[in-house]
Amino acid sequence: MMTTDLDDLAGVVAALRHAEEKQREWKAAADDLRRVLTERLGDAATGTVDGRPVIRQSLYVERRLSTARVRDLAPAALIDACTVETERRRVALVDPDDGGTA
Repeated sequence: MMTTDLDDLAGVVAALRHAEEKQREWKAAADDLRRVLTERLGDAATGTVDGRPVIRQSLYVERRLSTARVRDLAPAALIDACTVETERRRVALVDPDDGGTA
């Protein structure tokens, strides 16, 4: 496995680590706040503040292909013929103290 020296980007690494931590904190806060609002909305489509709409919710139907059911129902040759393999790159910060992912 290759390594690359990032000494000159140590500040960028630290900033990314901080930003990702804040992102997790804000996501948790947003999830909690959204939960409070949706509980109050109940079945209502719109919530208002001072008579003005500030939040809306709507029902929708989601339609997805169940790959688990396809595997159960389709012949293996069809599944193999329709399977596409894609190589992707995953970037993860590493905990400098133990070498594991942060």
